[in-house]
Amino acid sequence: MIELKNLTLQRGSKLLLDKANLTVSPQRRVGLVGRNGTGKSSLFALIKGEIAQDGGDVLLPAHWKLASVAQETPALDISALDYVLRGDGELQLFQTALHEAEVKNDGMKQAEYHAKLEEIDAYSAPARAAKLLSGLGFSQEEHGRPVKSFSGGWRMRLNLAQALMCRADLLLLDEPTNHLDLDMRHALTLALQSFQGALIVVSHDRSLLEATTDSFLLIEQGRLKTFDGDLEDYRRYRLAQENAAAAPAASAQSRNRRDAKRVEAQIRQEKARLGKPLQQKIDQAEKEMAALGEIQTACEAFLAQEDAYSDANKAKLQQTLAQLAETKVKLSELEESWLGWQEELEQILAQIDAQYAQTAP
Repeated sequence: MIELKNLTLQRGSKLLLDKANLTVSPQRRVGLVGRNGTGKSSLFALIKGEIAQDGGDVLLPAHWKLASVAQETPALDISALDYVLRGDGELQLFQTALHEAEVKNDGMKQAEYHAKLEEIDAYSAPARAAKLLSGLGFSQEEHGRPVKSFSGGWRMRLNLAQALMCRADLLLLDEPTNHLDLDMRHALTLALQSFQGALIVVSHDRSLLEATTDSFLLIEQGRLKTFDGDLEDYRRYRLAQENAAAAPAASAQSRNRRDAKRVEAQIRQEKARLGKPLQQKIDQAEKEMAALGEIQTACEAFLAQEDAYSDANKAKLQQTLAQLAETKVKLSELEESWLGWQEELEQILAQIDAQYAQTAP
């Protein structure tokens, strides 16, 4: 069995596992659950020996064979079927030894390795590999295609098939149903159900977990603990956690909204107090400019009439021209004052905004 004792694992500044303990007995089938970022993938990397723990012990029997899905697939010339067969390490070992015995014409060794191959049911291996490939969506013709001819997604399926082909004592699977359709997920489920070793799987596929695991292990707050319940219980557990976490957040948001409204009111009051004298001047100027604009329009309308230049309207024409000139001067002066007051007011309002921005939390 595999044991983790007082295990501590830290990635950067984040403590993922803090004196955590775990025991996985032979043929135990575990679904590893927990929020994203709690360390599920890091735990897998630790068990596989890809990273080292910061404290505690990882105890794995020396004779145990471990399998997982490789994340990279070399661009090989060998066929998809041969690539999957490589997952059976014992098969490869005994076949190589048998070939060497045949080259040496060693009858005793040949008989020995034929017996070993018979013992591990080696002669059915190609059929088993082909079944895995077909279940994962590969056509019969594709079984013979070179690995390098497949795209990245299909190569990941080859890696999955190779991992399932392995005679492992412990199989680690991290989201194995990614990129698989419904039929392929069913084929994977059947393959895992017939797997004879211990299994630890991380997956968001509820159907897969329910069909292939017999218990759940929760990784949370640096601890590993058995979760008593099924996936529905875990869903309710997560929902309760989220609701509990949302309650103070909602309260804080409510307080923040109240504080924001209070500050907004203070800003409005300050702007009104400091900007009122200028705003009054601006408002009055706009009224006077509107009145002067009406006078200018009336004067220009009279001047546009043909009879405005008749002898009968000579006095009115002179009066209108003088009034128009005076109106334009007043409008120009008012517009200049209005622009100055507007700029001054904008500066005051900007200063108030900046002042409150500096005092904001």
